[in-house]
Amino acid sequence: MHGTVVNAKQIVKSFYGKDIAYSYYRGCSTGGRQGFKEAQLYPEDFDGIVAGAPAWWTAHLQMHNFYMGYRNLPVGAPHRISSQQVAALGAEVLKQCDPQDGVRDNIISNPRACIFRPETLLCNENEANSTSCFTQAQMETVTTIYSDWFEANQTFVFPHLELGSESEWNMLVTVNEPTSLGTDYIRYMLGLGPNWNWRDWNPSIISLSDRMNPGNATFNDFDLSPFHKRGGKILHYHGWSDGGIATGSSVYLYNQILRTMQPKRVKLDDFYRFFLVPGLK
Repeated sequence: MHGTVVNAKQIVKSFYGKDIAYSYYRGCSTGGRQGFKEAQLYPEDFDGIVAGAPAWWTAHLQMHNFYMGYRNLPVGAPHRISSQQVAALGAEVLKQCDPQDGVRDNIISNPRACIFRPETLLCNENEANSTSCFTQAQMETVTTIYSDWFEANQTFVFPHLELGSESEWNMLVTVNEPTSLGTDYIRYMLGLGPNWNWRDWNPSIISLSDRMNPGNATFNDFDLSPFHKRGGKILHYHGWSDGGIATGSSVYLYNQILRTMQPKRVKLDDFYRFFLVPGLK
């Protein structure tokens, strides 16, 4: 990407016969990650960067994409939830959480401020096969999806999907096998090969992903001092209803940058603003 930027600037300068006054970047998801990587590695490339829902933690995001489907498998298991149940869950979340901000507008303004009671969706003994309620085992799956992912020794892996993201769960959760975003990453980018099967999953693969960090894709240097010193600006946003890249990953990123820059006496608001957008997927 840096090479593209350098060459594009040369083309523009040649065409207009003068230097570019300002250069701006905008990207979302992978593009959001690329924006942060540009600020980290090549702070001179852009004067301003708009990074939406950045897939910045590649080494763990692909694991999380895999894990959401893995926890809801195999098909036919007692704990498996269906797409119809997910739709019922989403409707109940909206029913309970929408009015809690004081306005009924079909938007959950702040999912983390909602007091959600999922037990209202538990099946009674005559509804065990219903598509609009959940058994105890199925409710455990729901709890897992709404919970941060930790592994041995309380190692934090990735944040949870938010209340209000249910309309996008069919991408990752109710599939017949984990999404290729995870399985192909493991097979080909981590080198476990095309015969690797999702049933062979074990948490050691997370450590392998951390060690390899394929393509140096993960944005893992939270010191944006060079970009700040040259006067660069960042606008960072993430939708509260994102069901593909957990919104909490952006919250985590912001906090890591804050903890890195604050001891340097840098006020983030001077050059970096972060916005959480209700209802945005």
